[in-house]
Amino acid sequence: MVRTRAARGKAGSQVRTSSIIAVALLCISIPAVAQTSSVAEREIDAAKSLRLRGEYAAAEQKLNQVLQSQPEHFRATYNLGLAYSQSGKTTQAIQSLERATTLREKSNAQDFTIYNTLGYLYMREGDYASAEKQFLKGLQFKDRLSPNSRGLLTNNLGTLYLSQGKVDQAVPLFQEAVKAGNAAAKINLDVATRLAGSKR
Repeated sequence: MVRTRAARGKAGSQVRTSSIIAVALLCISIPAVAQTSSVAEREIDAAKSLRLRGEYAAAEQKLNQVLQSQPEHFRATYNLGLAYSQSGKTTQAIQSLERATTLREKSNAQDFTIYNTLGYLYMREGDYASAEKQFLKGLQFKDRLSPNSRGLLTNNLGTLYLSQGKVDQAVPLFQEAVKAGNAAAKINLDVATRLAGSKR
C-alpha cells in the first residue's frame, strides 16, 4: 500500500503531537512529586515543633498521616519513634526506631544519630546487648557526626561499658567524648579512671 504525501504528513504530525503531550505530562508529574515531598517535610517539621512543646499526641497524629501516604519515609519514622519515646510508649518507640534504622540504610539517609537514639533507649530498658549493637553501628559513622552527637554517642557507649565493669573499654570512649565537649563525660571519665587505678 502506497501512502500519499498528505497521509505521511498527517502521520508525522500525530507522532510529533503525541511526543509533545508525553513531554508535557512528564513535566507536570515531576513538580507533583516534589510538591508531595515538600508537603511531607513541612508536616514533619510541624510535628517536631509539637513534640518539642510536649504535644506528643498531636505530633504522632501528624507523623502517622505522613506515613500513610509515604510509609517508607525515614525522617517521619524517626520522629515518630522520638514522639513515642518521649510520651512513654517504649515498645512502639523501639519498633519505630528499629524500622527507621532499616529505612536509613535502604534510602542512604545521612542522619546517623538514629543508632545512638535507639541504643540509648535499649540501654535505658536494660537490654545491653541490643544497646551495644546500635552504639557500635553508630561508631562506624562517628567522623560524620557533629561534635555534640559524637560526644553523646561515645559517652553513652562508655557508660554502658562502665556499668558492665568494662573499665578499660570505657575510659578511651569517655576521653573521646570529653574532646567532643560532652560535659557528663568529664565526670564519667574521673569515675572510670579512679576505678581503673584501684584495679591495678
